[in-house]
Amino acid sequence: MENTAKKVTRESIVYDTVNMTVFAFGATWAYWRYDVTGTPDEVKLYALKGFIDDLRDCTTGIKKGDYKDTDDSRDAYRLDCLAKRRELEKHINAGTRPRVATGEATVVKKTVNALKEASKAVTLQGLIIKQAMSAIPGNPMFTVEDEAKLAEFMKLAAQGK
Repeated sequence: MENTAKKVTRESIVYDTVNMTVFAFGATWAYWRYDVTGTPDEVKLYALKGFIDDLRDCTTGIKKGDYKDTDDSRDAYRLDCLAKRRELEKHINAGTRPRVATGEATVVKKTVNALKEASKAVTLQGLIIKQAMSAIPGNPMFTVEDEAKLAEFMKLAAQGK
């Protein structure tokens, strides 16, 4: 049984704040994670807009260029996007939403931070990392003491100790 719905249409997307559904991408999407009874319509609309934005963003990993320019391929692309959105819809409503894939810039930043941290250790590995990173501006200099310690560790490593 459907309530008398208050619907808002923006950019060809229909937001139903009574039934907490959205019509977009050629399908109806339900957002029922929280009980919104008594919540102002503006807040419901805001929640639905965020929900639909998440559904839009989740398909960025599906590249349209990977599909041929045929009717079957266009249908396959639409079905792949639909499946990805349905999967996210289930996770959102179940409260088990997976974390978004980490971007390349984040991975690089974490790697650089891990290398900087490792270069602080006075170990063979740490000194080798520090020596390599010292050539990059903004990193600590590789000192004479570091050079002596590295030589000592290299000698021990060569002896198999």
